Amino acid sequence: MAELRRSSRLKSTSQTHNEDSQDEKENTMKSAVPRPPAKRQKRATRTTSGPTPRRGQGKLRMLPEMPLDILFEIFGHLLPLDLLRLAWTTKSLRRILMRRSARSVWIHTLANVPGLPECPPDLTEPQFSRLAFDPHCHYCGAPNIWNIAWVLRVRVCVKCQKKRFVYAYSGLWSLPVKVIGEAAYYLKGIVATRKGKNEMIFPTEDVDDFLKQAVPLLGDQEAFDQFLAQRKAICEPEYEFAERCYEWMEKTRADEIRRESEIQLGRKQAIAAELYGLGYGADVFYLLHYQPLVFLEHPLVNKSQALTNRIWNNIKEPLIQLMQETRVERLRFERMKVLMKREKLVKKLLEDFAMTRPTDEALPGPADVCQMVPFKEIIERPVEEKIKKRHFRSAVAELPRLCQEWRDRINGKLLSMVPVVARPGGDNHSSSDVQEDHSTEAFSRLDLATTYFRCTKCDSSITYPRILHHACMTELDYAGKNYNPDDEDAYALCRRAIQLGHEPWDYDGRQVSFDVEASEVARRFVETCGRDPDTTTRKHMDDTNSRFRCTGYKPGGSNSDLVMTWQVAISHEMIYREIERPLTWTCLDESQIALAKSTELVTDPRNLVRQLACTWTCCQCPHSRYNWSALQTHLFASHDVFLGVEGSDYVIHPDTPPMFHSLPMQFLATSGNLAITELQVPV
Repeated sequence: MAELRRSSRLKSTSQTHNEDSQDEKENTMKSAVPRPPAKRQKRATRTTSGPTPRRGQGKLRMLPEMPLDILFEIFGHLLPLDLLRLAWTTKSLRRILMRRSARSVWIHTLANVPGLPECPPDLTEPQFSRLAFDPHCHYCGAPNIWNIAWVLRVRVCVKCQKKRFVYAYSGLWSLPVKVIGEAAYYLKGIVATRKGKNEMIFPTEDVDDFLKQAVPLLGDQEAFDQFLAQRKAICEPEYEFAERCYEWMEKTRADEIRRESEIQLGRKQAIAAELYGLGYGADVFYLLHYQPLVFLEHPLVNKSQALTNRIWNNIKEPLIQLMQETRVERLRFERMKVLMKREKLVKKLLEDFAMTRPTDEALPGPADVCQMVPFKEIIERPVEEKIKKRHFRSAVAELPRLCQEWRDRINGKLLSMVPVVARPGGDNHSSSDVQEDHSTEAFSRLDLATTYFRCTKCDSSITYPRILHHACMTELDYAGKNYNPDDEDAYALCRRAIQLGHEPWDYDGRQVSFDVEASEVARRFVETCGRDPDTTTRKHMDDTNSRFRCTGYKPGGSNSDLVMTWQVAISHEMIYREIERPLTWTCLDESQIALAKSTELVTDPRNLVRQLACTWTCCQCPHSRYNWSALQTHLFASHDVFLGVEGSDYVIHPDTPPMFHSLPMQFLATSGNLAITELQVPV
C-alpha cells in the first residue's frame, strides 16, 4: 500500500516540538520539588443507557495540516466573506491565509463575485474583501453598517461619522470660497444629509493635513493652483473607482431583491399547491381574490426561504387552521352572495307591485319586504336551490296584506311617541306609558294638526303620513351605524342593505322622534283659527283655507308682509326660531283670504322655484322619485312626453316639504288692507 502524502512544511515543526518536549522531561526529572498530583476530575453519572455520543468538536482540527495546494484549491471556491471568517477562526489558519503566498486564493475568491471591481493598488485583497463584505464599522466595530465610503476605503457608522468627519464650510473656512465649494475635487469625502440637503463631509484628519499644506501657499497663487491640480489628480481616480463600486452595489442589491422575490414567490406557490392537495383549493382562491394580504403576508408564507418537506411539516398545522377559519368565512360569504341575488329579485318584484298601487300609498322598501316572513323563508332556503320569480308568486299575492301590516306596525311605533295630552303646561304622557292601543281611534291621533315628528338625520319637522315616505328613514347611513362584523345577522344585513340601496325603515330606532316644539307651534296656529287642537286634523285645517300674515319679517327691508298657508307658516316659524328671530302672525279674514288665493296660480312666476324645490313622481311610474331635471328627462325618454302637465303627467311626491307645495306670497300693507305687489319669492 502506498504511503499517504503528508505536508513537508510540518516536519520542521514536529522536530522542534519533540525537542521541546524532551527538554521539558529532563527539567522535570532534575527538579528537587515534586509536582503535586493532578486532581481527578469528577464526571457526571449517566442516567440513561446507550452508547456514549461522539464528540462533535475538533473534527477539522487537522485541516491546517493538509498540503497547501489542496487547501488553496478548496479555499478558492469560497466567497470573500467566508474566507475572511475562516481566517479569523484560528491562528494557524490565519498564518496560512494572511501570507503573501496565499494571494492567489484571495484573487480567486474575489473573482467568484460577479461584477465586483478589481482590487485597488493601495489595498491588499484581504483588506478589499473586508471593505466590501464585512458589515462592521472600521472605527468602532459596530455591526450591520452598510455605509461604505469607497473613496476613503472605510465603513463608517453614524456616530463615528459625526465624531470623525466635518463639513466643508466648517473645516475649510480659512480658504477662499471657491475652494470650499469645490472641496470634493481636492479632498476625499462622502455625501451626508443635513437638514434635508445632501452635503459633502470629509475626515477631520485629512482636512487638517490639507490646511497645513494649502494655507502657506495662499500668498503664491501659482504654487497654490499647482497644489490644487495635484490634489485633483489624486482624487479623480478614487472617485471614479468609488462610482464603479456604487454601481456594483446597486446591481447586487437589485439582484438580491429579485432572487428573494423569486424565492418568496416559489414558496407561496408551493404552499398553495400543498393546500390545494389537502382540499383547501377553494379557500385559497377566496383568500387570494378577496383578502390577498391575509395569505400573501402571512408570517409563515412570506419568507425568503424555499419550502422543503421538513419546513412544510413544521408550518402545516397553523396554515390548516387558517384554512379552516377561512372556509367558515367563505361559506358565509357565498351564502350571502346567494341571498343578495335573491333579494335583488325581490326588489324587482316590489317595483312591479308598486306600479299597480296609488302614488300616495306608503309602501315598505325592499329591505323591509325581504324581512317579511313569506319572502324571508324563500330567500333563506339552502343555497343549492335555484330560486326564480315563480317561487315568490304566493308571497307577492300576500303583499297587500303585508304592506298593511307593515303600516300598522310603523303607525304603532309612531303612536307610542305621540303624547296623549299635549297641552302647554300639562302632564304629557306618551302612549307607551299607557296600555298599548292600536285601534282606529288611537291611530287618528297621528292625523292631528298638532302631530309633528322630527327626523334626526336631516333635522326637519315632518307630519304624518309624510314620515312614512321620508327618504331618511330608509337611507343608508355609513357614518352613523357601526355594524359589528362578528354579529353575523347584523353584518349580513349591512351587506345586503348596501346591495339593495335601502335599510329597513328606522332600523336602529334613532331616526325619528316626536317634535314637541313644532307641535306647540301648530297648537297655537290651530287655536288662532278658533279650533280645538286636541281634535282638529290637518284635513280640517286645510278645509278652512286659512291664511296667515307674518308681520315680524320684512323681505329685503321693504314695507311688505308675507302671507302663507298654515303648514307653510309653521315651517316658516320653525326656521326663524332656530335663529332666535321672533315673528308675529295674524289670521286673515275671508276677503283677505280670497285676495290671497286668487294669486296662488300655477302660472305664478314663482312656479320655477317651486318646480326646482319639489320632489316629483311620474304618474305612469308610481312611487318613483325625481328632481325637476330628472323628471323631464324621464318623461321624454320613457313616455315621449315633452314638459308634461302637473296632475296628469306628474305630481308632487308625498315626501316634499309642505312649504314647497304653496310658496309664501308677498303683499304690501296699505290702509289695513292687503294690496298685491310684484309677485316674487321672498329672500
